Amino acid sequence: MNPLRQFQIWRALDHVLGGKAPATKFEARRLQLQSSSKAPPQPVKQIPALEGLSDHEIRREFMRQGRPVVLKGKAAEWPCVQEWSMAWLKRHYGDDKVDVFDPLDATSSEVN
Repeated sequence: MNPLRQFQIWRALDHVLGGKAPATKFEARRLQLQSSSKAPPQPVKQIPALEGLSDHEIRREFMRQGRPVVLKGKAAEWPCVQEWSMAWLKRHYGDDKVDVFDPLDATSSEVN
């Protein structure tokens, strides 16, 4: 059985049999598997930053292949880039109510 599968089994056993959360009854076994199965670090992939591509080229070369790309200057002529500012947003949407909450605060369900 591969180490990742073993790790997940020990984690599931902690969840079911380990007691109060966070359960650590089987933590030593998980840590042992984790340290013995360290894969060598993978190289960071560079994402190309390109300028002057047509919409057709973007679809063909990147979207259809699911490849990431940074499109430099592509939105420069869009009205939102030219017109939107804090003053513009306030003038057009300043009276709108916006719900704000902190998704990192798991103990709170409060929305402002």
